[in-house]
Parts: sequence; C-alpha cells; structure tokens
Amino acid sequence: MKRSENLINSMTNKERRDPDVLTKDKSARSRLERIAKGSGRDYMDAVNFISEFQKMRTMMARMQKQSGEGGGGEVPEADSPEALSLVGNRSSRRAAKKGKGKKKGGFGGFG
Repeated sequence: MKRSENLINSMTNKERRDPDVLTKDKSARSRLERIAKGSGRDYMDAVNFISEFQKMRTMMARMQKQSGEGGGGEVPEADSPEALSLVGNRSSRRAAKKGKGKKKGGFGGFG
C-alpha cells in the first residue's frame, strides 16, 4: 500500500484526474520515469502500477455493467416464472409437466 501511495503522491493533479495521460499521451514514458523517480521506485514499478490500475478499472467497469443488466437484487413478482423457480424442485417439476419448464441439459449441453 505504501508503494502505491508513494507513486500516487508523485503524480501531478492532472495525472491523478486523468490517468490515461500516463499510457496514451506521447509524454507518457517521461511522466512515468518522473513518477518512479519521485517515489523512489524503478520505472518498471511505475509501469506495473499503472497496468494493475488499468486492469482494476476494467474489471470494475465490467462488474458495474453486469449489475446493471438485471442484477442488483431485484425481487421477482410472486407468480412470475422467476419466482417459481426459486421455490424448489417440486414446483419446477410441476411446471415441466405442464410444458412450461425449461429443458434439462445442465451446463450448456455438457450434462
């Protein structure tokens, strides 16, 4: 944590607000060298830090996108098929007998 904090403290306000200048700007290498030197680290430490930051940002964006697509703890209506599937095997067997259930097959056809 201290290592990351030192790297961040060596950044300018512009670099903190817009970290993309550390990867996409034509002066990115010299910026990273300055940050590394200011934090007492090697250039590769700064590169690895920015790389990890980019990975985390991408992962967080994906998680946020997934939670917005029907996740987020929405409760289905009591008589909806989604709610019935939460009840258990007995109700899903009844629905299957009526022809309203899903086909069984498990893991995408592997089961």
